[in-house]
Amino acid sequence: MDAIQPQLLAERVLYRTRRSVRGLLTRLCEGLWEGTITGVLLAVLVSGSWFLLFEDGALVAGVVVLFIIVVGFLCRRYAIWKRTTFTITSERILIHLYETTLRDATHTIAWRTFQESEYTGGLWDHLFNTGQITIRYGTEAAQRVVSIRPIPYALDLKHYLDKINALVKQHVRASELPAFVPAKKGERDGAVLSYVE
Repeated sequence: MDAIQPQLLAERVLYRTRRSVRGLLTRLCEGLWEGTITGVLLAVLVSGSWFLLFEDGALVAGVVVLFIIVVGFLCRRYAIWKRTTFTITSERILIHLYETTLRDATHTIAWRTFQESEYTGGLWDHLFNTGQITIRYGTEAAQRVVSIRPIPYALDLKHYLDKINALVKQHVRASELPAFVPAKKGERDGAVLSYVE
């Protein structure tokens, strides 16, 4: 996972994740669909031009263009999945995501501006222990919202964010804030002993 280095000396990374594998599969299916549509249109254009210029090999040129476009879309979707991160530190929350295929954004949410987190999930999210987390932050005059989905342990992370926010407001030291342990419900206590940050 791409490392986001803490900038403050006392800052600790409490948890870092990326979108779930289901999110990757969804993105790859979208990339396959978009790549196929774009590839077919470009393949028809290239093979038609090739046929007018050379007459031989137009079908091969069209297939090559289709293959390159589809692979390009799939590689781009994988790269987007790999670079999308959700990091919780003792000082802030960092969310780096791609809002569209070509536009990315990094949101830094200091705990002093954190207002609330919200979990949203459907049937598939409950089956795969994923979901969407929406975070509201800012001031009363300027409120902002950022969402990331689907991420693993989303419901647990929502409760964890609320817990860390309460501890930060009670001025608990950064070294005493508990790290999030990615384990199934009921297995978290045992996993704490073996979890290495």
